[in-house]
Amino acid sequence: MKKVYLEFNDDKSSKFWQIEVGDSRHTVTYGKRGTNGSAKIKAFGLLEEAEQDAEKLIKSKKKKGYMETSAANSGLNADQEKFKKLFEPLCSSDEDNSVLVKLAENLISFNDEIITFRDPADKDYEPELECQPGKSVVYDKGTPRSFSEIMEVTMNCCWDAGGPHAGVEINDAGRSEACDMDLLCEEASDDPDNELLQQIDECGALAAFSAGQNEILFDPVGKLENGEAGLIFVSHGGGWEQVESVTHLNYKQVFLRLLSDNMVGTNYIPEIYF
Repeated sequence: MKKVYLEFNDDKSSKFWQIEVGDSRHTVTYGKRGTNGSAKIKAFGLLEEAEQDAEKLIKSKKKKGYMETSAANSGLNADQEKFKKLFEPLCSSDEDNSVLVKLAENLISFNDEIITFRDPADKDYEPELECQPGKSVVYDKGTPRSFSEIMEVTMNCCWDAGGPHAGVEINDAGRSEACDMDLLCEEASDDPDNELLQQIDECGALAAFSAGQNEILFDPVGKLENGEAGLIFVSHGGGWEQVESVTHLNYKQVFLRLLSDNMVGTNYIPEIYF
């Protein structure tokens, strides 16, 4: 054991407690999450004695309700913790948590609903995210439930995509803005045997996310593994394809990866470009 990081969260407090063992001593750091906390160092005659004492302290903390989580979280500053806490409801798996932590680690500032990141691949580029608080939503049968759950985290969350904004923008009716269907409907008239295009031509398709000059639609034919509508990527040039790389995800997970791809240069969803 070298480092153990624990957290305690309830309606009244959000605290962390960390212990690190080395060189016949252990260092305990504790305090309110989002702060640097306070540190105490205790020396022992042997490394084994320091480890044994650390184990006792860890057991004591866990009995009081502290839970072990990733030690990487302990290095986040106040703004990074604020961002992580806001977007944690988007997470549905351990992989999601890893995506979120990497995003948080590359956050520079969080001020007045503007979140600034550093792109590890381009030190001169600092992408900005405009984020508005979420609110309670009424679930609509026509909209995937996990997509609606994004709105409980943030109603509008957008970034610059080389001119037009990308992200998710919800109108007063509680839906993403519908995209211009003219190009797809022209393709439908040219390809009457294509079931997907005929469905879009017949009933339209709601936009899930905007992608600059492109759109990401709810698929009226394809499904995610959870049974919700899949995604279609439509480029401004008229090309389109069903997004297969997200079929194992829900919409909260999809959106988290869209953020990561565009804020810190990952490539979780290769079919979608901005």
